[in-house]
Order: sequence, then structure tokens, then C-alpha cells
Amino acid sequence: MESKPSTESPLIVFILLPERSAFNASFTLARRLKARGYRILYGGPRDFQEHVLAQGFSYELLEIPEPDFTKQESQLGPLRRWWFRRQQIRYYRRESRLMLDRCVASFRQMRPALVLLDPLFWPYAELPLRCGVPMVAFNTSFASSFNPQVPPAFCGLMPGDPRLRRVRLRNGLAWRRRILTVGSRLWYFEKVVPVLHGLLPTCSTMRRIKRLGGHLRWSEYGPRPVLPELVVAPQELDLPQLVASNDRTYIGACVDLARKDGDFDWGSLDPQQPLLYCSLGTYSHVYPHARRLFSAVVDALQRRPDLQGIVQIGTAAEADIFGPLPTNIRVLKHAPQIEVLARASLFITHGGLSSVRESLQFGVPMIVFPCWMEQPGNAVRVVHHGLGLHGDIAQITVDQLLTLIERVERGDFQPALRRMKAIFEAQSDCQAGVDFIEAFLERQKVPRPLKAAIRPLSDSSTELV
Repeated sequence: MESKPSTESPLIVFILLPERSAFNASFTLARRLKARGYRILYGGPRDFQEHVLAQGFSYELLEIPEPDFTKQESQLGPLRRWWFRRQQIRYYRRESRLMLDRCVASFRQMRPALVLLDPLFWPYAELPLRCGVPMVAFNTSFASSFNPQVPPAFCGLMPGDPRLRRVRLRNGLAWRRRILTVGSRLWYFEKVVPVLHGLLPTCSTMRRIKRLGGHLRWSEYGPRPVLPELVVAPQELDLPQLVASNDRTYIGACVDLARKDGDFDWGSLDPQQPLLYCSLGTYSHVYPHARRLFSAVVDALQRRPDLQGIVQIGTAAEADIFGPLPTNIRVLKHAPQIEVLARASLFITHGGLSSVRESLQFGVPMIVFPCWMEQPGNAVRVVHHGLGLHGDIAQITVDQLLTLIERVERGDFQPALRRMKAIFEAQSDCQAGVDFIEAFLERQKVPRPLKAAIRPLSDSSTELV
């Protein structure tokens, strides 16, 4: 289809991993781009539509509708369960192709100038490839492709000196174990599961992407598009060995201080008393030991009346399981994390990258209890840079937690925290990301919007709308 020249401002589309933290990490850059005259559109499932719209951005649904035949598998016999799963496979195969075709038609109508694609959401690389739209990877983690200079983000190994053969060998073995795990899982679900349910395997997503001219490498999460890459953090937070061995662009703090997370009642908390904040993020309900940590935190706060605490438990538990609590302890389903961290003295966290960045934006030391995926690698970076401590959530007791809290109170973490806080403040506008995208679009011969053409990149007085 031949497209007509458009007088509209260039459209930039974000396609991110469907996690709240991934969306939050993008908002600062999106606001900067919008202020410079670019149109911004997010694509994703319905669960995140309200949150994105509340930030003032447009949103298009990118999801497969729920099937009409959804049932409780546990109520079915073995044969009917097998038939039900066969129906599911056929349904999602058909609907995923139909959804992609609809998105291709929509893309060709909207004519986006650029897609910022989370590399963890790699199957959706097929969409811009089919439409001839340029892509840039928008990496919301420190995950990377195979690199023996550093351990994979999924393990808790400290980096070591990559000049040493034993360090490279150790890292390489850790990488191979991880890639074998994710590669086997992908092969099982794409090839074995359909055959077990009487269906032929279809052409894999990896093969379709390669046929369209895309390139993939293996990473901690599986296949990963080979693209110019933006990382949502300052490079000073990453491992220096990884920074030196890749050409990624680190775009800055990526902490959206204008984010709207709801109101909070501070009435019962003393602003002069040290505040401990504990949260395990969005997925606390799937972490096997979440309740163990929450109970240890509540018990530790009861033993330390000189501290006050906010414990965000999400859907991992109900507040009443902790019994009656003194006024210095607040156990909540949800807390506005940016607002709380601005007043916190210590953050007990799972180590998600968004939580780590938000803590460092305010210079708050951390005790990191990694639970899954890249969180062990984030904990390694916190310890490596002297920004906090690491704990084992599966073994934690109230006595161990009190010892960790006392170590933070006695430890000399403040110089490193002040240095990192200054870096985050200096890079709070994600200007490196704006510069990269405008240079990239210029190479693609995409004209800048009028607002960008008349405003210098260094204009720090631009109002973020």
C-alpha cells in the first residue's frame, strides 16, 4: 500500500511487557517526547489501559479476547481436560494470527514513525517488521544477550574480573544453563505440547521473524531482537563490565515523579521519625515466601518502636492476619510508592528494577530480597555499588532481619547513595533517550515535529504535559 505524505507529527508507539513497572519506566521519556511535539501511543492489554490514560497518553488494545468456552479445568475429567486444552491451543493460535492481522492493518493506517519494543516482548517484533516500521529496543531490565564478560541477570553471581579465564568460564557456564532452560521450555510449548494434544506444530515465531528479515539472539528470557537498544537506567547503576562490553544507550533515571498513584493519608505517621517501607511489587502474590517476609517485617517493627513502617502487601495476604498493630505500623494493600519513598529511611524490596531506581532517586538504602527472574542480578548491582544489602527471603527470620536493619543503620552507605542520587537527579529528564530517538529518526529521514524544530534539545524549561 502506497502511503500519502502526512502533515501530522510523527507517531511513536510503545509496545511493552504487560507489567505496571514497565509502563511506569517509560512515562518520563514519553512525556519528554510528547512535550517536543511527537504523538505517543501505547499498545497493550486492557488491564493497563486506565493507568496509561491517567497519565495523559493514548492507548490501543493489543490482546486476544477471552474465549467463550473458559471452564474450571479442575472440574473436568482427564479426557475432557485434554479436549479442553486442545480447544485452547487452537483458539489462541487462530486468534493470535487474527489479532496480528488487525494490528498490521491498523499500523498501516496510522503510519507510525517508530516502535519502541520491550525486547522481553519479542514475538511482537513481527508486527513492525511486517509493516516496515523501524524499531528500537526499550529494555526495562538489565537483561542482555549471551556475554561471558558478566553473569546473566537471573543469577546472583558477583561479576568478577572478565580478564580472568576462570571468571569468563564461570559466567559462560551460567549463561549456557540459563539459555538451555529457556530454549527447552520454548521448544516444549511450541513443538511438544501441540503434538500431545493431537495438533501439528506451526511455524515458530522465531522463524517468522527471521523470514521477515529480523535477527534474534539468546538472552536470559529467551530470544531477543537484535536492535539498537535503550536501557531504562543510568549506566552508573549497571555493572561496569557490562557497560564496557556493549553499545547500549542508558537513558537515565526513568522515574516518573509526575505519576499519579492515588492519595495517601499520612495522619498517623510522624514525619520526624525514621520510616521503613516494605513492598514486593506487583507480583507479591506469586512469591512463595512473601508472607514470611511480611511477617518478619511486622514483627521487627513491633520490636523497634523507634521505627515506623509502611508494609504494602498487595494481594499476597490480608491485613488482618497480622492481628492488631500499633499506630507506628501501617499494613496496606497499596501505597503510592513514589510518595512513600520520598520520606523513607530504608526500603525492603524484591529488587525489581523500577523499585531500585525509585529508591535511588531519593537516596534510600535497600535490603533486597530477590524472588525471581532478573531480581538476583539487580541485587548484585545494589551490593556491588554499595547501595544496600542482600537477604534470602526463603530463610529470613525476624532476628536476621533486625540484624540486617542494624547493619544498614551502622553501615556507611550514605556516600554511595548521595553519589547515585546526584546521578539520578542529573539524568531525571531522560534527555539521552530523547537525543537518541531524534537522531535515529533523522537517519530514517523522519521530519521532526514543529515543536521539536523550534526548541533546542537543551531547553530544560520545557513543560512536561
